[in-house]
Amino acid sequence: MNRRTLILLLGGTSAGALTLGTDAFSSGTVERAVNAEVGPDDESLVGYEVQADENSDENLPEVVVTAGENEKRSLVSIKNRFKEDAAIEIVDVKVATQDNEEPNVVDVEWDEGSFGSGDSADICGKIACEDEGTDIVELTVTIEGSGITTSLFGDTNIRRLVVRCESEISA
Repeated sequence: MNRRTLILLLGGTSAGALTLGTDAFSSGTVERAVNAEVGPDDESLVGYEVQADENSDENLPEVVVTAGENEKRSLVSIKNRFKEDAAIEIVDVKVATQDNEEPNVVDVEWDEGSFGSGDSADICGKIACEDEGTDIVELTVTIEGSGITTSLFGDTNIRRLVVRCESEISA
């Protein structure tokens, strides 16, 4: 192979590589999720208030029901605290319990539709239990509004609640 052939071969290879590209990329797109944990704040834009009975546990709010009655209870109230007229709406609620046994929260419902500044929406569920028992319940609420979607996770101590089933009290 002489010098001229080598130069033509290298030149042709270089031209071909430039024509076909190098399989490199010039730009990319990445979606990122941002999580920010905040403490209890009475002035937060979206309020999450557990609807507990008066005889609450000293650490967590407590809902007390009678075993076997499977009663429906208001569990959480979501409040729209936006200053402007920004409507929000509850779009999903997920329930988790620590023991996955009784008592359990089933048939979860919430106020449908959007609600404006200063208004609130309730989340209710049926407390299913046949025997005495206690479990910790976490409700994660997904909220949407104009241009926003947020989840209020129930796995923090300010949002957990204790569900306790007691035997019927005889008079």
